[in-house]
Amino acid sequence: MPLVGFQDLWVSGSRVYFKRDPIAGVVQPDIDLGTVISANPTFDIEEFECEDADGGRKKLIAKVLSKITENYDVELKNFSPDNQALLFVSDPPEAFVQAATPFDYEQFAHPGRLVGLLDSDESIVAAKRLYMVGDVLGVAESEANSGVPVPIESISTQTVQVTGDVTSYVTNGDSIILHGLTAPADDGVKTVNSVPVFNDPDTTFTVVETLADQGAGGGTMVPQAFAETTDWEEVNLDRGLIRIVDGGAIAAAQDITIVPLPAAIVDDDGIRLVKPQSLEGTIEGDISIVYSRDGFARESVREARVSIIPSASNITPDEFSTNTLSITVLSDETKDPEEGRLLNYKGDTPALS
Repeated sequence: MPLVGFQDLWVSGSRVYFKRDPIAGVVQPDIDLGTVISANPTFDIEEFECEDADGGRKKLIAKVLSKITENYDVELKNFSPDNQALLFVSDPPEAFVQAATPFDYEQFAHPGRLVGLLDSDESIVAAKRLYMVGDVLGVAESEANSGVPVPIESISTQTVQVTGDVTSYVTNGDSIILHGLTAPADDGVKTVNSVPVFNDPDTTFTVVETLADQGAGGGTMVPQAFAETTDWEEVNLDRGLIRIVDGGAIAAAQDITIVPLPAAIVDDDGIRLVKPQSLEGTIEGDISIVYSRDGFARESVREARVSIIPSASNITPDEFSTNTLSITVLSDETKDPEEGRLLNYKGDTPALS
């Protein structure tokens, strides 16, 4: 039995609940940190000692506590976005969405090497890696090498009309990339089968493939496309990776134009994105560490105001991964008691000794 006379013998599990302080005036929710391996308190004690050296030998005659620091190393199995934000000292997780809309951008590439796809031109400071790519519609010359994207005015079956005169760099037999069409199934690499005819101020030409009649407006044409498998190849689109084929048309390191079609990413809960080390200051708030015993028949809780910093993480394929948070109890003079409380709120308690 867990109660033996005046003794309370614990075989206990634990759960930790945390409520961050408001951020920019916004009250934060209580979060459950999930499966806890251990939540063990340690105490750093500092003392003042009074010694009497009369007679030539120091004798300890008194001592008094000067400081008590209560710490918890909480080891967790849960890698939820909330816990990731604590582990990486981040503001709370944010929404991340990605539209399934094709676009073209410029990136530097090396023959025979991987290319990590981006969400905008590589020269743009805010450009980020692109993940979950549904397809790569094509790879083409850079804008500097006549791969300049131009708006499509209209498409009627095999006839394509674009804005401006492109007769200097689109000729019979060339490959072009069409994207963002009103009939998305027609997006991709097409072959020109007639020499473009300049029709001031636009150019009209035809392609080998039969396209849906899409009427006026919509979409972009990128000329001078490279051939998939011969010049470039997909490697892992979930991770946003393609490779430039060694020995293909891209013979030297150069800028190229890439047309990815991202897969849609929906984020209804606003929890996909964590920005490591974005927090200004420290993670502070109120914690409840619940110790449960006897199949939840008996429970105790340690409540306190705390500061949290990450301690360690072990991400491994050999067992369930863990992360550890170092939690320090803070004194809060606005509360009574200032250092929180330890409450045995459920079940029997032992007799007094």
